[in-house]
Amino acid sequence: MVAWKSLTSNEISERKQGLRDALKKRGIRAQTVDLEPAGLAGHYRLSVVSDNFDSLDYSDRLAVIEKALRDAWQRADQLRITLTFALSPSEVPASAKRRSASAKRPKPQPRRKVVRS
Repeated sequence: MVAWKSLTSNEISERKQGLRDALKKRGIRAQTVDLEPAGLAGHYRLSVVSDNFDSLDYSDRLAVIEKALRDAWQRADQLRITLTFALSPSEVPASAKRRSASAKRPKPQPRRKVVRS
């Protein structure tokens, strides 16, 4: 069995952008492309969310992603993917949308006590 080294955050960003660009060439505008660790070092779960998936069957969505991966990534990197999700925005669970929105929102500053004399 091959022991994979985990990708750096820069390498993950490069892979995600490469996939996003390859999907765009195939007419798929991805709102999100995420790679998250899948337990074993160097293995990842891939999720792609796109409005363009609304009109496609799930198997067709996966086929488009697979073809885009072949265009964008080396074979060794393609083998790192253990699970792929291809979702339309309406299929993303509400809890994931809240997490995603809160990740983009700045953290609230602590309130200052007002001393009145």
